[in-house]
Amino acid sequence: MLNIHNQERAAVGFQPLTWNNSLAANSQSWATHLTTLGLVCDDQRCDATPHGSKNEIIASGAIGLNSPAELAQMWADEKSKYDAGQRSGPGIGHYTAMVWQNTHEVVCGFSSAGGMDFLVCRYGPPDNIPG
Repeated sequence: MLNIHNQERAAVGFQPLTWNNSLAANSQSWATHLTTLGLVCDDQRCDATPHGSKNEIIASGAIGLNSPAELAQMWADEKSKYDAGQRSGPGIGHYTAMVWQNTHEVVCGFSSAGGMDFLVCRYGPPDNIPG
């Protein structure tokens, strides 16, 4: 996770993120909690996934369809829709969270159960979403 984030940050000239072990348990706990909610994906879409914190991004999908690294790469691939200066918007919020200049830490958790995979990454400080 850290490598994918830092590759994207290097591509735009920003400092690498660090991993915060003390916060990582929170991301893992939320990812595990999400597997208990009975959310499902079909061929077209996944149920809306609730957030546990305003400084997080979540990827979900059918169990085993993508590795955690592949899910994170989907976030990075949003850069093709990004226009300089945007904080967030349709199809770019995950990418901007990954590369936001003022963000310094990332923690992630991954869980699989009930037919679903969930990747939860949290950022500090949260800055790409106004308010």
